[in-house]
Amino acid sequence: MPRHRLARLRDCLRGRRRPRFQNGQRASVSLAVLPVLLLPAQGIFAPRPASPTTTPKPGVVALAPLPAGPLPALTSAPVRVSTPTEQRPAVPKPAQAPEQPTSRLAGRGETADRAELWAMVESVAREEGMDPTLVCAVVQAESAFNPRAKSSVGAMGLMQLMPTTAAELGVENAWDPEQNVRGGTRYLRRMLNQFGEERLALAAYNAGPGTVKRYGGVPPYRETRDYVRKILTHRAELAANR
Repeated sequence: MPRHRLARLRDCLRGRRRPRFQNGQRASVSLAVLPVLLLPAQGIFAPRPASPTTTPKPGVVALAPLPAGPLPALTSAPVRVSTPTEQRPAVPKPAQAPEQPTSRLAGRGETADRAELWAMVESVAREEGMDPTLVCAVVQAESAFNPRAKSSVGAMGLMQLMPTTAAELGVENAWDPEQNVRGGTRYLRRMLNQFGEERLALAAYNAGPGTVKRYGGVPPYRETRDYVRKILTHRAELAANR
């Protein structure tokens, strides 16, 4: 219905005026006719129902209708998002410690006899580039070839290694006879390279390299001087009997 007719009907309902026919006469409008007259207007402004078979336009997401009844309860379980394998950073493998050489007397420190220990000491000394008679003389002075010897200050084994010195030399088990002798022989060679003389190297092995540097030679300690003299004497005897 045109808008001017709707305006007239609205005025008539409010009691302002009656609609006129084309000849100028007023006419009464029955209320029963109003629904019929308003049907076209309702068809103009009423929304059209969506067709279930309507095809959505490109780029438009069609939403499915909600199911009847109560909605399911939401869960608070965490959602785990897996990262693709190719995007995960590679985890470097921990570096493995170098394998220690198998000790020829491993586990036999208490049962090995003096002849076996002596042969092992001479073999290790040659492998480390040292005079076997000198290393054997040090072992005799330090522990008398007792692999389980332990001093009051904590020195261990055949060559009486302190725990800190053993760790510095890479000795994992100071009670293993071969590891102990190999570590002690390397330390004695280090003292020889540092001081260049057997007397000073032996004094450093007993009293420490710092003490030898401080006194500029064999320190004036009776224990250290007796230690150096005893080893050199025993070494000369071994060399004479070879």
